[in-house]
Amino acid sequence: MRWSSGLENHADLTAYWKFNDPDTDGGQFRQHLIAKDSSGKGNDLQLAVPPQRMDVEIKRDANALHTGRLEFKNNLALAKTTKGMPEKSFTVEFWARGQALDKKGNAQDKFAQLFSYAAQRTDNTKPGADFVDDAIRIERYLEEFSEKLLGDQKTAGAISVHINSNENTDSQRAQNWIDFDAGWTDDAWHHVAVTWDWEDGTTKAYVDGVQKTAFWKSK
Repeated sequence: MRWSSGLENHADLTAYWKFNDPDTDGGQFRQHLIAKDSSGKGNDLQLAVPPQRMDVEIKRDANALHTGRLEFKNNLALAKTTKGMPEKSFTVEFWARGQALDKKGNAQDKFAQLFSYAAQRTDNTKPGADFVDDAIRIERYLEEFSEKLLGDQKTAGAISVHINSNENTDSQRAQNWIDFDAGWTDDAWHHVAVTWDWEDGTTKAYVDGVQKTAFWKSK
């Protein structure tokens, strides 16, 4: 249908999406939020819903935090010009709330990406695409998928931390991640913190102030 002609404004069409709308985003991350309807009926297709900002009260024991939150529905919030990121040791922390995990393992996705940071190389002046690694990526596992590898170890609700890693490669040396037994299976708010030490590469993960135990590390 994309290369078809003569169907624009056709009387018998309810909707006609070409999915070839002009891309006006000149940045590295190109995306369309709406696919235009070429049938003339005005049935544009919304592909993604921008994150919605709302106020929230997070209660923890006898304390309460009044702050703002972003609600995501299959989308992300992107800062293209982040500056001042540490070049050595760092800490990443945030509050997050996700879906309660189905014990039957019926999740549509195996993981939810919570935080990701990467930067283009500055030492390569040659033209062409820069396929950068994930300098930092933090994920929450949504289902059990490692029975053959880990025995009784549960993966649902675990937190996975990737540091200077690239899992989209055949080289295992470029895949650097560590999984923590966080037990985050409910739909409550949780405080997540991850630290990485530049001197020795030690990675630690905390949920609600409690350090979690690592159960898997890539080799």
